[in-house]
Amino acid sequence: MLSMRNIALVFAGGFCGTLARALLAAPITSLTLTLFPHASARFPWDIFAINLSGALTLGLLYGLCERGVPISHEFRLAAGPGFLGAFTTFSTYIVGGEMLARTGLPALAAFYVIASIAMGVGCAWAGYNAAGALIQRRVMRLGKLRIDVVPSLEEEMEDEAFD
Repeated sequence: MLSMRNIALVFAGGFCGTLARALLAAPITSLTLTLFPHASARFPWDIFAINLSGALTLGLLYGLCERGVPISHEFRLAAGPGFLGAFTTFSTYIVGGEMLARTGLPALAAFYVIASIAMGVGCAWAGYNAAGALIQRRVMRLGKLRIDVVPSLEEEMEDEAFD
């Protein structure tokens, strides 16, 4: 539901996500170039790391919510589309690729664009699966051991249908 409260939650999360991205950009690049002195200083390390960490975090949040962890609607709005939406932006990703191509590094630009997508999907998948590992529990069902997570709404409906 679109309410002023929900809009304010997304706005507040977005403000914090944008601020976090701005404050972390220079330290991430500096740390990367310190740890890897042969890394290209022209590569957008800050955007790359921020987008991958955001994908991991969003995958974790989505995985926890889907597995029935009681995370409030308000927190999901502020954290998902708010904070993480602003923290990881498609526009900064595209500008990073365009900057590499414009400065005469088309192969590095192609690598950056492809690696960002592939590794972003991998990070989201890892976060989603980490959520499962965090809340995993053993359940006995129909006489055989089954690894399960907090029951989903679908499973609860199945159980009610058998009752």
